[in-house]
Amino acid sequence: MLLPKFFFVVTSIVLLFVQGTVVGLEQAELTAALDKVIDSDPTARRTTIALKVVDIATGEVLYDRHGDRLFTPASNLKIYTSACALDTFGPEHCFPTQVTATVDDKTHTIHGDLTIIGGGNAMLAGTELKALADRIVDQWKVHTLQGKVVVDNTRYSNTQLGPGWMWDDQSHYFNMRVTPLMVDFNTMAILGSLEKDGRNKRVAIGDPQTHFAIIFSAMLRARNIKIESPQANPSIGTVQSLAHNGTKLAETLRHFNHESENAVGEVLLHEIAVANGIKRPAWPDGAKLITTWLHDAAGLEQGSFKLVDGSGLSRYNLISAASSVKLLAFMRRHKHYPTFFHALPTYEVGTGTGKTQELVRAKSGGMSGVSTISGYAQTLDGRQLAFSLLGNGFIGSSKPVRDLRGKVWRVLVRYQGASGKTAE
Repeated sequence: MLLPKFFFVVTSIVLLFVQGTVVGLEQAELTAALDKVIDSDPTARRTTIALKVVDIATGEVLYDRHGDRLFTPASNLKIYTSACALDTFGPEHCFPTQVTATVDDKTHTIHGDLTIIGGGNAMLAGTELKALADRIVDQWKVHTLQGKVVVDNTRYSNTQLGPGWMWDDQSHYFNMRVTPLMVDFNTMAILGSLEKDGRNKRVAIGDPQTHFAIIFSAMLRARNIKIESPQANPSIGTVQSLAHNGTKLAETLRHFNHESENAVGEVLLHEIAVANGIKRPAWPDGAKLITTWLHDAAGLEQGSFKLVDGSGLSRYNLISAASSVKLLAFMRRHKHYPTFFHALPTYEVGTGTGKTQELVRAKSGGMSGVSTISGYAQTLDGRQLAFSLLGNGFIGSSKPVRDLRGKVWRVLVRYQGASGKTAE
């Protein structure tokens, strides 16, 4: 199988220069160097650290410190959901949003309710909802709605918040309510209130079903559609339907992992259950199916992880470095590996030459007392390693753990295998 373009960024000329200034590490030397990095780092004194590293090509375990121990993963769990979703749906899959109504072409009237049916498109934006309102006017040629706008969220159970989510986070954008119709991730921007990155602050919507029914009604009125009370004996019309297919899964997963958008993972968890024939699923249904897939298809060991939601927001989730590395190695052989790989954020690593290169693709996770990351690292001679570095149990900023991972990466990229043989 050909490696992605990312793994050929080091040209032979650059490699010769690097090999002339940086000493490569064989396995014993790699182990000693990683031990020294972790043992000498002050953050490891009180923080529980696990690290496991595997050579993808050979399957050889290059390093294993507490690889079987269970840790709270935070968003590192997103690679588990991403992998199962890709296997279930494929990268081209879209989740449609539908609008249905009974339309009288003669009077240009909708009789009864106009219904928006949520279909699991977690990426649906308010601009796309407006486009649906425009299509109703342009394609159905209506000017009156004798009824009301109804949002149909019956695809999932009535439970909208996941197990183990913190009650005091419920107003935050990352702790949104999960429904089959997600618009702007069921959050709204507070104009004039900015985050550190300069974007408007977002907050979770308490009742998204009612909120978006009101919003869509306003969009229809803006297109000069009158909304009236239904007639007692309406004339007969025909049932009309419009569908919006939305974003392909490949793009959805890239946003999911790059922006760490929790809403995507929770919707995907529910949609995996729907795809397996479960009607109106709740969190345990999707979590059970993803867990079974991780055991049966990906080969993760029983007891090596616990998955209860799709994003890692729950404190009930647990993973081990061993389970993450096993999953990464499995996905390297999967037919949808390129999509999985390119959905992961990139990180620059110092090479010891005064320069940095994008040698790591990985998904990080962070919450209070948690800093984790798992993914792929490219060595300076072109090998691919799977690694998982998990840190739990610290007070205050995660920066010391993030600084430690940079030190670990600088060691990993120097690995060159037995007798310095170059990777093929």
